[in-house]
Amino acid sequence: MSNCAIICNVENKMNRQGDEWFSQQIFSRYGEIKRARGPFLYTEKGVRLTDLYQMAGRAILGWNGGKSRLAFKNTIERGQTGFFVTHFDHQFEKSCKALFPDFNSFSFVSSSGKNSSLPVWRPWLPQLDEKVIFESESFVFVPFFPFANELYIKASKKSEPDFEGVYVNPALKAAYTRSIYDLIAELPKRNEDDFSVFDKTLSKFFVRKGPYLYPLCTPQDYPDFIELCLDNNVVISPDYETPSIIPFGADYGVLRGLRKA
Repeated sequence: MSNCAIICNVENKMNRQGDEWFSQQIFSRYGEIKRARGPFLYTEKGVRLTDLYQMAGRAILGWNGGKSRLAFKNTIERGQTGFFVTHFDHQFEKSCKALFPDFNSFSFVSSSGKNSSLPVWRPWLPQLDEKVIFESESFVFVPFFPFANELYIKASKKSEPDFEGVYVNPALKAAYTRSIYDLIAELPKRNEDDFSVFDKTLSKFFVRKGPYLYPLCTPQDYPDFIELCLDNNVVISPDYETPSIIPFGADYGVLRGLRKA
């Protein structure tokens, strides 16, 4: 096979990465996802998958959704799903300010915000990374509510209109607000001892920073690594640039298959 053909095959395989390809890879092996709870996905074929992807951090507090799921449900039941102002606008700003007191403006941005030059904040990052992020004028982070979308939250030091901002309905805003308070309560409960539980297995495949896992393989080999993990009941990030996450609350045995791979 020519070098050109090899490169094209690699690129085609990399292009398959994405939500649709990723979902189909899971479905072809294990059928439909019937339930999600904690760091686990329960499948139609009775196989429990350990989720190291966690929706790029949206499910980092667990697929249960905590109190944020109840806030989402209650807001929907009140019919607050339209395009209008509610008290959740103020509550959302208040929750973000509680998490990031040195920042003054918070808005929702689409995935294009993530792909800009802005740094991405992730909870439980080592302090050196946080220092770099907090010294910047703006950064983005994912909402900590397990709901599939491409929204990010942008935090800025300047209090001025954000023309990149997008509208979010009150039900989601209520859930995001509650999820930030849930995260604040959870931050002191997780530490390096929790994150290092799986080092013996995962250090063969990843570099770990706090709870975040960065692949040791090349981008070209990453699609094959995704499939290797899926074959061993482990779900990792479908995006090479987005780290996988330690499955907080799971025991060491959940990675038994990957450990033997």
